[in-house]
Amino acid sequence: MPQTSISKQNLVELFTELSRYEQQIAKKFGTQIFDYLFLFSKDTRLEIKLPLLDSALQTLINNYLVCANKALKELQIPANENKDLGKNFLDTLADIYQLRYFDALKVYSEYQLERVPTKNEQQLIENLNPAAEKPGEAPLNIGIFIDDVFVEDDFGLIDYRATVVKENKEHNIKSYLSAYAQSLQLQKQLFYDLLEVSTRGMVPRLYQEELLDINQEVLTEAIVFFAKRIYEYLKRGFLPKDARENVQEFYNSILQKQNYQYEPEFSELKNSLQAILESLLNSIKDINQETIADLIEEYLELIKIYLQRGLLIPQTLFNFEFRQLQDEIFLDSYLIFETGEFSSAPVEIYKISLTDEAKTMIFTHVINGIENPNFTLEDYLTTV
Repeated sequence: MPQTSISKQNLVELFTELSRYEQQIAKKFGTQIFDYLFLFSKDTRLEIKLPLLDSALQTLINNYLVCANKALKELQIPANENKDLGKNFLDTLADIYQLRYFDALKVYSEYQLERVPTKNEQQLIENLNPAAEKPGEAPLNIGIFIDDVFVEDDFGLIDYRATVVKENKEHNIKSYLSAYAQSLQLQKQLFYDLLEVSTRGMVPRLYQEELLDINQEVLTEAIVFFAKRIYEYLKRGFLPKDARENVQEFYNSILQKQNYQYEPEFSELKNSLQAILESLLNSIKDINQETIADLIEEYLELIKIYLQRGLLIPQTLFNFEFRQLQDEIFLDSYLIFETGEFSSAPVEIYKISLTDEAKTMIFTHVINGIENPNFTLEDYLTTV
């Protein structure tokens, strides 16, 4: 049954009232009794025992339960019926946390590929971080965010089947990883080529680090364009060498027919490169618009030259296997050899996880200003 605007307003008021009660309860009992850990880790609910409740505390808890039960009723969720007041409160608090979690997930969900360290790498991580107080705590999280590659359901969760179908059809993840590896190798070459041809030579000299970052973004975007076409050939049974040559020859011939202009065949690529360059160059202080316009034109010309030279054709190609393990999704990445065969074991394993930004927003929404010292935001970001 859909909620009316009146019930939505009621819920806002009820959850605001719940927040006030939670703050009062935290002052009386401390924040250790607020158990949201089960939402963010593999741990089960904490074994929490409330102290003896005097009449004032009983009244406070009862007021919280009355308010919470009204909210649950609005959502057509049965209220807890535990006769023990303390246990009833803890069970109801868990329900409220779950409601906040799924509400936040729908709004803030954003997913990434999180590289899973090998056993040797995990040992190295632990050796680098000997002072870690919690088992498994790692000082780094290798996350790769790729826009518009995962399909989510109405609740903000990954739709496994739809995501697999999307990747098999569009090759977005494979293309990005192929492009990313190659862009790292080319970013310095593009920097020196720009330095050599630019009429704004002081910009590369003054902003080398910034331009190297820009180069990686621009090269990745350009290589992805051609990588997707190569993966289409592989899907049709071509060997990697033949797939690369076909893409290189086809697009070089188009570039010649278009008198070495982007339009019309490369209009989409040009627009995306231009948008990236405008955004990133404008983020650098003290570069005027005339200089930015010149740099964009110079970048676009160099990208065309790189296409002619075959530098935008990815050399490293991957095959993916998706697998679902309980409530987690993994991608096993295999190298594709020139024979068309795959490596016998994955060269990389990735887990689909929430980005740190999404985790932060969801965690903040759930705890509602009351953080349990046994599981802080930092704990969530570094151990889960």
